[in-house]
Amino acid sequence: KEEEGESFSNSATRMKVVEFSNRALSKYKGRWGGRGRVTLVGDAAHAMRPTDGQGGSQAFEDACMLSRCFLAAKPTKKKNKNKNNDNNDNDGIAAILEKFERLRIDRVKKIHQNQEERYHQSFKAAKRTPWDKDFKKWVLAGI
Repeated sequence: KEEEGESFSNSATRMKVVEFSNRALSKYKGRWGGRGRVTLVGDAAHAMRPTDGQGGSQAFEDACMLSRCFLAAKPTKKKNKNKNNDNNDNDGIAAILEKFERLRIDRVKKIHQNQEERYHQSFKAAKRTPWDKDFKKWVLAGI
């Protein structure tokens, strides 16, 4: 077991499932690793066990939430005679990406934990137990 998660490898691939606990994420201060004008989405940000197909679902939710965050942001126009400036509000983009991660992290952590539990449960029982009614309703309600 590595510090941030388990590693699985064979001759062709190496897959790492990142631990998404509060302890593991504490160094990112409420985010999952993005900085400045860079963020991660989908499995790059929060790889999940292939238990219920939530990896793909979370990637779609990331895309929707990221779009909402950019659409909700008020664009600012800066006039700058410096040709190296492409008139993007770099601080504004960084703030939008930080807001995106902060809005998503609690939901992603909860679903990630559920997928970990269900993955390990699948080795202990012949059949996984279904999601309880409230959790299923919450997941399917989306973002």
